[in-house]
Formats: sequence, C-alpha cells, structure tokens
Amino acid sequence: MSYFHIQRINRIRKEWNKGDFTETSDNDFFKGILEGIERITKYQPNPNRLIKKSREMLSNEWMNSLDYQSKDFEKLFYKTQDLCIDYEGLANNLFQSHLQYLKWIREEIFESSRLNINPNLPSRKKCLWLCDKKGLENWWNTFENSENKKIIELELDEKGKIHLADAEFLNLDTYSIEEFHNSSKKYWNGEMNTEFDIEILYEGKFKVINEFKSIEEIKTYT
Repeated sequence: MSYFHIQRINRIRKEWNKGDFTETSDNDFFKGILEGIERITKYQPNPNRLIKKSREMLSNEWMNSLDYQSKDFEKLFYKTQDLCIDYEGLANNLFQSHLQYLKWIREEIFESSRLNINPNLPSRKKCLWLCDKKGLENWWNTFENSENKKIIELELDEKGKIHLADAEFLNLDTYSIEEFHNSSKKYWNGEMNTEFDIEILYEGKFKVINEFKSIEEIKTYT
C-alpha cells in the first residue's frame, strides 16, 4: 500500500524532500490549537475578557444607552450602527474563541480515550496524517486555500504505529461531553461511516521516496 502526506510549506515547518529520513514528533496541529487560543485572548481589546464583555453588552445599561425618545434621528441611527458593529465584532470573537476551545476539549477527550482503549495507537498530538491514493484528492481539496503545498510519498518503518480512522467523528459542534466520548470510542475502534473522509495516523520513522507538485501530477503516477 502506498502512503502519501500533503505538506503545507512555510517558514515554520521544515520542508521534507525526496530521500529524507526522519521521524514524527509533536505535530503542528495540536500546537496550533493552543497558539490559536493564546492569540485570540492576547490580541483582544480586553484580553481574556470576552465573557465579561458579553455580559456588559447584553446588560440593560448597554441597551439603555440608546435614547429612543430622541428626535435627533441621525444621531440615533449612527449610535445604533455603532452598537451593531460592536455586536458583530463580539460575535466573531466569541465564535473564534469557542471554536478553538472546542478543538482543545475534543483533542483532550480523544487522547484520553486513546490511552484507555489502546495506548499503542498513534497519538493525534504526535502523529503525521497520511492517506492512500484513493483518498488523496479529497484531502488535497481540503487544503485548497493553502497555496504552497506538495504531496510526498512515504515509506513507513515496520515498527511504527498506524491507525485508520473516519474523520467524520471529529466534526465539531456544541456536543455534550458524553457525545464527544462516544465519537472518540468509535474513532479509535476504527468504525467507518464513510469512505471519503478516511485519515491515516502514523507515528514513527519514515523515508520520503517521492514528491509531487500537484494532484494532476500524481494522477498519472503508478
């Protein structure tokens, strides 16, 4: 079976090239979640105070700042417009913050489940994500907004840890803790609901044996 990895190239990650031999380590995915939380809280006008700001904006005092009895309709219009802009900004900040925290909660629950079900499975915090040729186009399209990327084919070490899972179980929403736990059990037990979102987790040593610049190039590869 052939294994492929889509590598997004930037100044942070080391670029792998044909002939390189290395091994997996703490991956950028989980670090990115933590950095995302830090970034959201650090660069807010009031760091770590989104909930406090929400309470203030939803309070009666905030709403009563609008003088509905005023005959200065132009002033009332612009004041209302300013409040709407503030609400929109708050909603966007809350959504981004909520999403990052949900990712963090999900990953912690999934890691806990992995350790309980089978600690010999590759950790999502340390793995490299792979796919086979059948699923390659789907994952390539997932990263369509990443301009600088390439496909590398890998030769895996026989002693490495590998797991095939259905990425559908990773979908995020305001689930209960029990629902997260149930999804994590299905994920680590290898249950499959779809053939399109299959991801392969790998932890261990590997060698880069080929590299491709585009999905079109690899379609002709045999």
